[in-house]
Amino acid sequence: TMHGNAHDAPPQDDPNQDGVPLLLAYALGLDPNRNLAGAMPQPVASGDSMHFTYFANADGVTYQVEASRNMIDWSPAGVSTSAPGPDGNSTATVPIDATPRYLRLRVSF
Repeated sequence: TMHGNAHDAPPQDDPNQDGVPLLLAYALGLDPNRNLAGAMPQPVASGDSMHFTYFANADGVTYQVEASRNMIDWSPAGVSTSAPGPDGNSTATVPIDATPRYLRLRVSF
């Protein structure tokens, strides 16, 4: 049991009802027992790009990073994603330009 959750807990469960299911909390390296509603990781701007890192190496799990300019229309187009490294983490990167960009991580199994 990681973080006190049963090993067979359904990944889509949200035991503390903060809107962040177990699978997403684990992909972001967060404690799912904390209230994560206001504590989600933020992308980091560096030079002419924005990026964030997440765990992306669980068997049977699909990880997809999508970008949006209006927080309504989301697409993986323009997002570069690295292969998982030895620690199982991947980094998603998008270029920074004159129009604001938002990133989100979709995790499914």
